[in-house]
Amino acid sequence: MLRALIVDDEPLARALIRKYCSDSGIVEVAGEAGNGNEALKKIDELKPDLVYLDIQMPGISGIALPDLLDDPPMIIFTTAYDEYAVKAFEKNALDYLLKPVEYDRFVSATQKASEKLASDLLLEDYRKGLTELNSGMGAYLSSIAVKHKGDIMIIKTAEISHFEAMDDYVTLHLKGKKYLKKGTLKALEGKLDPAVFVRIHRSYIVNLAFADKLKKDTEGSGILLLTDGTTLPVSASGLGNLKNSLA
Repeated sequence: MLRALIVDDEPLARALIRKYCSDSGIVEVAGEAGNGNEALKKIDELKPDLVYLDIQMPGISGIALPDLLDDPPMIIFTTAYDEYAVKAFEKNALDYLLKPVEYDRFVSATQKASEKLASDLLLEDYRKGLTELNSGMGAYLSSIAVKHKGDIMIIKTAEISHFEAMDDYVTLHLKGKKYLKKGTLKALEGKLDPAVFVRIHRSYIVNLAFADKLKKDTEGSGILLLTDGTTLPVSASGLGNLKNSLA
C-alpha cells in the first residue's frame, strides 16, 4: 500500500485528505506537515512514496519544495487556484487536485500513484533478477529494461545500434528511436559483450553489427558511419579498440 505525507498549512484541508486516504483503502498516512520546512524534515525521516502537497504555504512554497529534494517522492499538488496547474506539471507532478478536493478526483489521482509504484517495483525486481542471472551465469546482457511513458520496455541489446552518454543517463539508440536509462557508460560497458559492443569514444559505445565505414583523420581519431547514416566520433583510443575488435 502507498505511504503518503500530507502537507498543508490548513488543518481542515489536511483532515479532509486524511479522511479520503482512509476511505480509499489504497493509501495510508505516514505523517503530516503544516509548512514547507516541516515537510522537508518529514520527507527525509519518513521516506513516503507520495506527498499531497499544498502549493501556497508560508515559508517554502509547494512549488519550490521539490527543487530542494535530491530524490523527490511522487507528488500530487493541491491548490485552490487552477492557474497553478501548468506550474505543477512543470515540476513533474503526478497530478494536481483543485480545492475543495472531490473524493472521485482524489481516488483517480491516487490510483495513478499506486500504479506507478507497482510499475517501479516491477522494474526494480526485473533489474535485480537480470543482475543475478547475469552474475550467476557469467553472461552478458541480452536485454535491457527501460521506463518509457509509464511502461517498462524490454529492449534486446542486439537491436541497439549505439549507446550515448547523457550526464547521469545513457541514451539507447535503435530503429530511429531513443530511450533513456539511468546510469553511466562505464558501468554499462562491463555488462556488454566486447565482441559485439566497442567503446569508440568517451561518450559512445557502438554495436559492430551496425558499423558501416570508418574514416580516419590525420590527428589519430576518426568518424564511424553506421548503416542508418548516423556518424559517430571515434577517439584515438577508440580507434585502437576498433582495430582490436575487427582484427
